[in-house]
Amino acid sequence: MLVLLPPSETKHRPESGPHFDLSRIHPVSEDLARTREEILTALIETSARPDALEILKVGKSLEEQVRANLSIETRVSAPAWQVYTGVLYDAAQLSEGDYQGPAGAQQNDQTGLRVCVQSALLGIVDLNAPITDYRLSMDVTLPGVGRLATRWRPTLKPVMDQMAHHDVVVDCRSGAYAAAWPGLDGEHELVKVKAVRIKDGRRRVVSHWAKRFRGLLTGEIIRNQPDSNLAALFDVAQNLVGKEGIERVDLVEGTRNFELVIEAQ
Repeated sequence: MLVLLPPSETKHRPESGPHFDLSRIHPVSEDLARTREEILTALIETSARPDALEILKVGKSLEEQVRANLSIETRVSAPAWQVYTGVLYDAAQLSEGDYQGPAGAQQNDQTGLRVCVQSALLGIVDLNAPITDYRLSMDVTLPGVGRLATRWRPTLKPVMDQMAHHDVVVDCRSGAYAAAWPGLDGEHELVKVKAVRIKDGRRRVVSHWAKRFRGLLTGEIIRNQPDSNLAALFDVAQNLVGKEGIERVDLVEGTRNFELVIEAQ
């Protein structure tokens, strides 16, 4: 089973750990390495510009985070699950040892469960890969690179298609990150996770709750290690019923994929 998560805008800066090194980030491939280096170089150059805040689509209050991009290459790293913070990651409640990640430095294929984060800077990152904090969103157009979702698409497609091949892919990403690898045409079963609330008898999608419910689901998947099939995913998702107002979970077949609908009052 492959679980795909969005990154968080807020990130924890590691205070100790190994030096940040692009070559140590799973999954590993030559195409990923080249694109990561290209975007990192462009991000550092952009972050030094007087119009950096405008290009990176952030406000004045985040100027310090943007300037911190200049020192990414000299910082230390920590596992991605410790660096990414925010609603989804808080809800997952991960701790040391919950998720092992790839076993070998050159291992791209992971038997059993694989959990990855879609990243504007790094493309795709295993949840246990050593990264550092950065400020960059997938909807940004970087000078010399272009729109990031568009730039990442040809690099990610062969990597992601191979990772997802004949597997169940649990898609917890937001739209901007899903655009870099839609995942609608590969040999796998894509399950989009949708959170709704019932009001006046009608289902309404609530984005904030979607992040939290997706985080709760991710935590259940990681701790239960289900087999990679739809029935096992649905069984694990039932553990959410009764938590935080969640009343039911449905697995609905769509036209090109499935939806796991988490419903709460």
